[in-house]
Amino acid sequence: RIATRTMTLILSTVSRRARAVERATTSAMAHASRAMDWASPTRSVSSASRVVFAKAKGKAAAKDAGEGKAGTVAKASATHVSGLNYLKSGEDPAIGPDDAYPAWLPGILEPKESLGEFERRIAGLKENGEDWRETFSEADKARYTKLARVARMKANNSERAKK
Repeated sequence: RIATRTMTLILSTVSRRARAVERATTSAMAHASRAMDWASPTRSVSSASRVVFAKAKGKAAAKDAGEGKAGTVAKASATHVSGLNYLKSGEDPAIGPDDAYPAWLPGILEPKESLGEFERRIAGLKENGEDWRETFSEADKARYTKLARVARMKANNSERAKK
């Protein structure tokens, strides 16, 4: 019994820590996504919106506000990712050269093909006597089948709601 209780306690502690790590990872990914928005080559520095950091309280409020510190306005920069610093003594991270990032990273911001676009492609292939299952890449097949399945579920749900 004691061994079982101890093992249960250990497993629950491990699972709590795993959930905490997962939350931290998700938060870090969200920060990285925001950083990509700031570092986007299509975003001009002059049109970048201003980010205001939270004001410090207590003794920290009496100190002079420097760049990237609490109570200051983050300025858009072509060399640094503004607003990503969360440490008091830290600085905003520098934007590296394009070859320092993976090749797939810029493709994240490109819009993906919609269900209507897939259906137009399939109609064009049918006119030429081709089968879309042989022509589409594996990623396109998976995305099309997912979009079609979701569209069918929405249609079925709306029909059921009318009854």
